[in-house]
Amino acid sequence: MNIVITEKNLSCDTQAFSAIAIDLLDAGRTLRFTAKGGSMDPLIRDGDTLFLAPADPSRIKFGDVVFFVNGGGKPLIHRVIKTQKRGKDRWLLIRGDRANNVDGYFPPSEIFGRVIAVERVGQQIRADQPVYKFLGRLAAWRSRVFSASPRLFSLIYQLIKRIPSFKHYLS
Repeated sequence: MNIVITEKNLSCDTQAFSAIAIDLLDAGRTLRFTAKGGSMDPLIRDGDTLFLAPADPSRIKFGDVVFFVNGGGKPLIHRVIKTQKRGKDRWLLIRGDRANNVDGYFPPSEIFGRVIAVERVGQQIRADQPVYKFLGRLAAWRSRVFSASPRLFSLIYQLIKRIPSFKHYLS
């Protein structure tokens, strides 16, 4: 993992990254780092630069991409695909867009950050842009509904990818 601190790169293992990222986010700082892995493809790709802001637990919603640490201590950037009430509490079901399995339900208090932008090939894509939000919600629905029918989702994805306003995000 690489962390940029005043224009210098810092390399560290995943446990150190988790600790540093959580400390920075808890202090109210925005974090910039390079994504590793393909579990969020195509909206977030291996090598993209991600910008994380501290997560306000009350504002995390369906379709948001969040930073959390799973039960095994691994830091992950995955999408909220469902919210569920458990008594007075709200829990978030999280899964990578390309992951085979869900990460599980987490209380919002265990979510440390939220992706606010993705930088790819020198261009920044803000996560609050309507098209990106729409694609994020579509990815969340895909994780919930189309898991049983990946061919149907693939067909829908190929059609959406041809629409000019979506090409920027998916190509």
